[in-house]
Amino acid sequence: MKVPPFLLKRLYVKGSLQKTEEGFSFKLKNVLAKATIVEPIKLRVDGEEIDQSSIEVLVGGAKVDIGGGSPFTFDVGTEVEIKVKGVSLEEGEHTIEITTKSKEFGELKFDIKDSLK
Repeated sequence: MKVPPFLLKRLYVKGSLQKTEEGFSFKLKNVLAKATIVEPIKLRVDGEEIDQSSIEVLVGGAKVDIGGGSPFTFDVGTEVEIKVKGVSLEEGEHTIEITTKSKEFGELKFDIKDSLK
C-alpha cells in the first residue's frame, strides 16, 4: 500500500530545520502508523543529492543504523533527528526530498519546504 506524499509530509516537524556546527539538521515525528524502515534515508536538498555517508539518524540522541540488515521500527510518537554533516545551507527557504523504504508500505518519498533563519 503506497502512502501518498501529502500524508507523509505530516511526518516533518515544522520549523525544525536548523544549522549545526557540522552542517544542518531537521526532525521527523511519526504521527501516522508504525513502519519498519528497511533502507537508509536518502536526501536531496534544493535538487542536490546528499552523500549517504553524510547522513546520521538519531533517536533520543543515539545514532541508529538503518539498512544493511538493520531495520528500524519507527513507532507512532517516535521522533528522529536527521543530521547532515559537511553541507551548509544559507538562510532562507530550502526544499528537502526524503526517500526511504518500509516493509509495510514500500517506497516512502516526499518533499518539504522549510526556512533557515
